[in-house]
Amino acid sequence: MGMNRALHALLLAAALSAPAALQAQGRAEAGLLPGWAEDGARMAGLTIRLAPGWKTYWRNPGDAGIPPRFDWSGSENVADIQIVWPRPHAFDSFGLRTLGYKDAVTLPLRVTPTDPSAPIRLALTLDYGICSDICVPERAELSMRVGPGDAPSAAAPIRAAWDMRILPAAEAGLSVERCTVAGAGTSRRFEGAFRPATPFAAPPMVVVEAGEDVWVAPAEVRLEGGAVLASAEVETLSADAWIDRADIAVFLLGEDQAFAAPGCGG
Repeated sequence: MGMNRALHALLLAAALSAPAALQAQGRAEAGLLPGWAEDGARMAGLTIRLAPGWKTYWRNPGDAGIPPRFDWSGSENVADIQIVWPRPHAFDSFGLRTLGYKDAVTLPLRVTPTDPSAPIRLALTLDYGICSDICVPERAELSMRVGPGDAPSAAAPIRAAWDMRILPAAEAGLSVERCTVAGAGTSRRFEGAFRPATPFAAPPMVVVEAGEDVWVAPAEVRLEGGAVLASAEVETLSADAWIDRADIAVFLLGEDQAFAAPGCGG
């Protein structure tokens, strides 16, 4: 387990230290898409298009990779931006499992304006990684201005991505029957039992996050009576580290449905 963490850190450091000459010119491009008004908010999208053979990462890249980083600080008339993640795919990278997207991905954005009657200006600095036979960091500087009465001009890709979103447990009717991290010292164990309204046809991939400075191994997953049972090794940096239930987020990622249980669904 410690070896996986060390390898992850090594690959990440190598990617971030790549010289500017290796920046992925022509291998990836990003842009903002204007969507539609909805319940006082504005739907928009962030799209990343990739050249054949390249992929980019989900919010949790898996055993190795570069998670995307979003800086919206230059935006105007924006109170909040919620990023909605479509279901990622699993890839094998140098013998490690990574999570992300190939070809193209659109992330729906639910933007809450400070003043709904005034225009919104989105300004984003996006740092993200892309991988093929090499991994390189990318940066995009994007901006877009949208008026409160503007008609949607890029609704289709945003709606398609929305339909592929990871549903919150409460919205999807996912029942959390068990969700705990037990043990002491630096090595502990996660145990979870989750019952979806519609059973999975095959065991989903289960990804567990437990806060900063906590590493969770890929989960062992099985189906039992319609429930998804998952367990995983958990490693903390210090023996007395406290893992709050509110910091635990569990993602059940299947081919046809996917759920998120932040705070163990509580």
